[in-house]
Amino acid sequence: MNTKRILFSLLIGIAGLLAACSGTAPAPTPQTVAPSVEAPTAAPTAVKPAPTDPIAIVQLYYEALNVKDIDTAMSFIADDAVFANPTGKYVGKDEIRASLDGQANANITFELSHFREGSGRVVYDYRVLQNGGLLESGTDGVTIVKDGKIVFDGTERTELSTDADSAGMAELTFTAKEYSFDGPGQTAAGWTKLTLVNQGQEGHHIQLVKLDEGKTQDDLKAALTADPENFPAWAEPYGGPNAPDPGGSTSALVNLEPGIYALICVIPDAQGTPHLQHGMLKTLTVIAASGATVAEPTADLTVDLADFSFDVSGSLTAGERVIRFVNKGKQVHEAFLVKLEAGKTAEDYLNTPPGTPPPGISLGGITGIPAGAAQHISVKLEPGTYALFCFFPDPTTHAPHFAQGMVQEFTVQ
Repeated sequence: MNTKRILFSLLIGIAGLLAACSGTAPAPTPQTVAPSVEAPTAAPTAVKPAPTDPIAIVQLYYEALNVKDIDTAMSFIADDAVFANPTGKYVGKDEIRASLDGQANANITFELSHFREGSGRVVYDYRVLQNGGLLESGTDGVTIVKDGKIVFDGTERTELSTDADSAGMAELTFTAKEYSFDGPGQTAAGWTKLTLVNQGQEGHHIQLVKLDEGKTQDDLKAALTADPENFPAWAEPYGGPNAPDPGGSTSALVNLEPGIYALICVIPDAQGTPHLQHGMLKTLTVIAASGATVAEPTADLTVDLADFSFDVSGSLTAGERVIRFVNKGKQVHEAFLVKLEAGKTAEDYLNTPPGTPPPGISLGGITGIPAGAAQHISVKLEPGTYALFCFFPDPTTHAPHFAQGMVQEFTVQ
């Protein structure tokens, strides 16, 4: 992996004060005093505008750390920021400052490369060095920037939790039918198991979309009616349980943040109209949690989503398993998981004639998440062959991602 060392230079405006000196000497004539010369006033140093691009903020922050300019580094950090790294979890500027001072004293520096950004979540490959020697490296570094300030810095795996125990996770159940969602309208923030029960005759899923303040589900419906292939800037796709077969159910493990979410179904009907347009949308309000937070679940397998492929790292045996999906591409991606019938392939599933049941059972997976985001599912697996698909369209070619190679088979022993 090629990495690019990030260089940082400080521009310091120096105003020089010119002093005027006059001299005298004895003379037979009256002394003439040279007129004093007033020192010129230095021009004010131009103030460089604060950066607003999340990637630029992350780069400047780490550049400041590499030259031990902790004051500059702290200027990019929000008051209530949370940092997580192998040495611990740090909450608020005082704890973070002490951690950064310790890094500087230990001569720790950073090399970052391959930046990806989506909705303020900056993901990168990283190398941590001490006195020039490699301490740690990885591909899942993440820094979350909001309103020009860093609110989280660490890795996806440690985000918001350092405890691997997921016991006590809240559960929400929604029922889908043609064409509506039934279920709760409010819940508390934190790790939540979202279950979708399909009581309809068609396929349905939950695509969570986090809305900016002041926006509504009707605003989202209007925006997606005008441009069905792109979420507006004020709406962040947030995953959710992908489609079960009619009569079935699927679940996703989602870390809900406080805010307003729209639940929508964008699966098309037989005429190609997304179910959203038939009124299949619902609002979910997430309020701040008052109790202890539940930890991120520990994954048995990680699947990377790229433009346009799945990378399944590791192997699985049968049983109840947690799969973690990480979007390392630049586009929004989903992961639709199917257990194939014996002897059938992913291509057989895709080429099923209309009106014929496909040769496989849907186990859900996750709906669309943006670049840099991660989400989990908990699923019971049996021995056999499985396939992953992404049906999101490419905004340039308009072709679904599976047609560009985003299909992957894997085996469970």
